[in-house]
This record gives sequence, C-alpha cells and structure tokens, in this order.
Amino acid sequence: MYLEVLKFGSMIVDALRQCKQPVMVYLPKFSELRGGAWVVLDTQINPEFIEMYADPTARGGVLEASGTVEVVFREEQQRQVMKRSGGGGGVMTESNSNEYLIAAEMFADLHDTALHMETLGCIRAVVPWKQSRLFFFNRLRRRLKECEFEKLLSFLPTSAERKSRMQAWFQADGFSNTDLNNDEKVFRWFEQNFDSLTSRVSDAKKQFIIEQISRLATEAGLGVHVTAAHSSNEK
Repeated sequence: MYLEVLKFGSMIVDALRQCKQPVMVYLPKFSELRGGAWVVLDTQINPEFIEMYADPTARGGVLEASGTVEVVFREEQQRQVMKRSGGGGGVMTESNSNEYLIAAEMFADLHDTALHMETLGCIRAVVPWKQSRLFFFNRLRRRLKECEFEKLLSFLPTSAERKSRMQAWFQADGFSNTDLNNDEKVFRWFEQNFDSLTSRVSDAKKQFIIEQISRLATEAGLGVHVTAAHSSNEK
C-alpha cells in the first residue's frame, strides 16, 4: 500500500488487459523480474497482444533463488538429503548445512534462467542484447501489420481463425512454415501484397456472409442456397 504502489499496479494490469496493440516486454542483460512486478507484466494478462523476451543472462520468477530455498528446503529437508547422500555422516552441522544451501540455491537458480523460462512458455524467445534492436524492429513492424489485417478480418469470430486465414494466404503464396518465424519476411509480404491481401479480405468477408445466410436459411428450413462469384485473388 506504500505510495499507492498496489493501486497503480492494478491500474497497469487493467490497461494491459484492455490493450489492443502489441506489447513487448524485454528483460535485458543481468536483469531480474520478480514478485509483484512479474504479476503486473505476465503475458497471461493479455496473451493475444503481450509477448515477453529475455537476454540469456536475465532471470525471472516469483521468488529469488534464495527465497525459494528458504521456503522449500528447510532444516528437515536438509537432514533428509544429507541422510540419502551420506554427507557429513548424516549429521547436520553449520558447515555442511551452508554447503547444501549453496548447492540448493544454485539448483533453484537454474529454474529462473531465460532458457528455462522459454521451455516453460513464460517467455516467447531468448533474445541476446546485441541482437535485440534489430529483432524488435522487425518483430514490431510485423505485429503492427498483423493487427492491421486482423481488424479487417474482424468478421471472423475468433483471433485464432483470423491468424489461421492469414497464415493460409502466406503459405498459398509459396512460403513455408519456417518462413512464418521470419518477422522481416512476413512484414515484406504484407507490404508487397497489400492490394492483393485487401482484395482477399473483401472476398473472404463476402463468402463469410454468404455462408452465414445459407446456414440460417437451412436452419429455418427455407431450402435457399446462396452463391457468389469469387475474385481471382481469393485462394
């Protein structure tokens, strides 16, 4: 509650939850994202628009390694580990206790690395600091273009359907699934095929409306079948 930090943290969460533009969170070299700060920036707040990345040296987690060890590796757990490993003859002393605590903190820290966060899906990718400027330049341009066309495809009911339609057009133009991970290539495809894509969106909208009318007519038992000519751009 100090200085209304909790209040403003909740306001940030509310703003991120309602955001309809790309939000990219980056943990630079040797940075750490912990506790309440992690909660405020968690990608689960708005998974459609928030993406998180980290430098290989960054760390992230609700608790620091020392805090995790303090919670889950108490004296009783230390005794059990010593007994299993035979360390110190199974007798816990201040000296060997410190050794086990150091080892436990090193183990706990491995769970906070950028690579482990990527494996768990907490971050989208590991991005080295030296490559971050070019990476985010291309990534942001691509995401802005995707958002622009997703708005044009808003007649489709879900975001997944809109993304799937754009990916189908991308692959229909001769690109592979691997190319989908190349932000610069995808952005240039949007730029170079803007008119064609706009026409495809128009055709897709017409087809969607026709399908909806046909479905409603069938459900009403009217026996009406609606068709329309497709333009050459629709694939």
